[in-house]
Amino acid sequence: MLHNLTTPTINASSAIAIDSSNMQVTYEKDSKTPQSIASLSKVLLVYVVFDQLKNGDLSLDDSFYLSDYGMEIGLNPSLSNVPLSASQNYTVKELVDGVLIASANNCAITLAEGIAGSEDQFIELIKAYLEEWGIKKYQLTSVTGLDPDDISSKELEKNEYNQFSAYDMAMISAKLVNDFPEVLDITKQESVSFSDAYIENYNQLLPNKKYAYKGVDGLKTGTTESAGACLISTCVQNEKRIITVVLGAQSDKKRYTDTTKLLDYSFSRINRER
Repeated sequence: MLHNLTTPTINASSAIAIDSSNMQVTYEKDSKTPQSIASLSKVLLVYVVFDQLKNGDLSLDDSFYLSDYGMEIGLNPSLSNVPLSASQNYTVKELVDGVLIASANNCAITLAEGIAGSEDQFIELIKAYLEEWGIKKYQLTSVTGLDPDDISSKELEKNEYNQFSAYDMAMISAKLVNDFPEVLDITKQESVSFSDAYIENYNQLLPNKKYAYKGVDGLKTGTTESAGACLISTCVQNEKRIITVVLGAQSDKKRYTDTTKLLDYSFSRINRER
């Protein structure tokens, strides 16, 4: 019985909420249209990394150096990065922490190049997973999700940014969390030490953050000019996990308020259906 349960008004251009245990959609708004996803793209990178760790093709102690391309991106003060030195190598664990906690683009590039030899070769690895999962309507040009203007060395056209639907990003995120729940041990941390620095988690839904929501333990923020403010959240209450995706919110605040509405509605709906 769902009477008296008011469907929320979501301001983002696209949104979805799902029950991760059975993939039941509890809310959706234009969820099947691919659009720019900014740093939510890094969820794809992380899935491949964790799968390689599981298969023994990679170890958390393996280490990689920063390339000239990674250094170029890392020196851009307008982009999310962590302090990396070309004279030092970094472990897979450190780089994954940088990607998931601080959305570090230089860490994402270093991982992709270290594992596959180049970013483009790593993208081909991701595409093999997408084919296996039956995801066909997308555009993937980087592991970072940066807009073309921020990746001058790749000579991309202005519309060559990563595009996925909210529905597909929700399903990919559910696969990540279900297949590799240990990822949440990273994403639930409010901050971590990295090399000689201390990095804060960008996710403001976590405990003690500005928009804290009970039960949130992940997953990924993203913001670019083409994408607006985006967010994948994952939240557990009463042994039920809801995953939400918000694309194209008009501000950081609105991506969090939209997500809060989605979580409130989804948990109320599930509780009423029990």
